[in-house]
Amino acid sequence: MYQIQLSQIADKRLIILHPQIRHRGAIIASLMYEAHWPVIYHSLGSDDTTLRHFIASLVEALAQQIGTKHTLTALPQADAVGLASALCTDLSVANNQHRLLVIDEFDRAPPEILAFTEHCLACLPDRWHILLNGRQMPGIAWMPLVVRQQAVVIQTEQSTGVITYQLEAPTIEVRAFGPGIVYRNGELVDWEGQLPRLLFFYMLDRRAATRDRICSTFWPELPVKQAVNVFHVTKRRLHRILDMDVLLHRGGQYHLNHTINLHYDVKAFVDCLSTARLVEGPTQLSHLKRAVSLYRGPYLETCDTQWVVSRRAEFRAGYLEVLLALGRHHKEHGSLSAALDTFHRAAVLEPQREDIRSEVRHTLTRMGRRDEIGEWMAGYSDVAQQSPRTTA
Repeated sequence: MYQIQLSQIADKRLIILHPQIRHRGAIIASLMYEAHWPVIYHSLGSDDTTLRHFIASLVEALAQQIGTKHTLTALPQADAVGLASALCTDLSVANNQHRLLVIDEFDRAPPEILAFTEHCLACLPDRWHILLNGRQMPGIAWMPLVVRQQAVVIQTEQSTGVITYQLEAPTIEVRAFGPGIVYRNGELVDWEGQLPRLLFFYMLDRRAATRDRICSTFWPELPVKQAVNVFHVTKRRLHRILDMDVLLHRGGQYHLNHTINLHYDVKAFVDCLSTARLVEGPTQLSHLKRAVSLYRGPYLETCDTQWVVSRRAEFRAGYLEVLLALGRHHKEHGSLSAALDTFHRAAVLEPQREDIRSEVRHTLTRMGRRDEIGEWMAGYSDVAQQSPRTTA
């Protein structure tokens, strides 16, 4: 029986049970019958093909613990955004204690339920938590939520990732930290243009998306019919470049082909960061060092598309968290030179953050180099003036 410590998930909006865990059902049962939190359970069934049917079923489960007046009022006419807002309004009435909403069989979720779930996570009241379980990782942008410490993936050391590995499939190595390069079976991919490349990285980020969502992200200024045509042309180019059907259409949305033998630095970085938050000692140090080695530069640093800029800022914040944790580990264990080097790397990235500057000052003092503090601080001030902080 796998054990989940409630302290690990008490501040997380989203909990995902990794599909490779064998006893996911036992974990859910344990949470439902042994946890101190009230649990609302709903399993997506074959009838949950529309958002309204799903909400109607969910309301029945919620009605036993909370009022659902706003959700029921919005149900006849609201879209995913309106229903998510109405549900979160109802949930906010009952936020005096931690409550867990379990959505089982989530791999059945059609696109509008995925969109509804993402909107719910954005406005979920404090002390409410959503747990998703299914046979594959959910088709929502969960990696940035992990970096922002709003989500956690419950997995084991044997869990290798969100892709099912198959030896006969091509091996795709993706290095999104830095300029963004991709290798197929060890050979550098020539993208022949930016659109297929960005579509590939976008699908890596989301794992699944509707055609309408892809078109509105990439070609918002084009008429719908023209945008759809451009999408299909771009998709065919992507498939030709990687010599396989990268995107598969299923359940009203496009999914990343699950047979790809994928090695993705962003996923590995998020895994290391997430694990380092939960462990201590040599194990934590190992994951922190691994995360630092994976971060070769800003996420897709040569691209200024809005969704990329947003992700870049989130992963950069995660990298700064790793550097601070690694520096503090070095300092606590007497490796002051290594600590100073690590804090310095963080300060160059974020020269105006006082907590990082304070770590540099304290480390220099412990090293008996107090007279150098002014020079170091002046250097950071120069960096701040030369490179004003941006979301990139």
